[in-house]
Amino acid sequence: MSSLEDQLLPQRPRVPVQTIAGGCIGAMLFIQFILICAMVATVGIIAPELKSVLHDVNTMLPQMHKSIEILGTLLPDIKEGLGDLDHICQVTPGC
Repeated sequence: MSSLEDQLLPQRPRVPVQTIAGGCIGAMLFIQFILICAMVATVGIIAPELKSVLHDVNTMLPQMHKSIEILGTLLPDIKEGLGDLDHICQVTPGC
């Protein structure tokens, strides 16, 4: 039966699996390269804005640190004042 199959069916050239796998990997690498180029271009566009934001953060950070220190020193006084208000509200009937 093998000879009958050989006579009726034309022989197709076989493509090695390595060639198919190499083509798929090459296509994936090409797509990845295009995507990386697009991301680099996008970052290049917003880079000046990032520089100004980082400058603003460097300016604001010391001010925030000072504010937190001041709040830390005032917190016991605020807690004591709230306790006094709570005591006044307990004593006063219409509070």
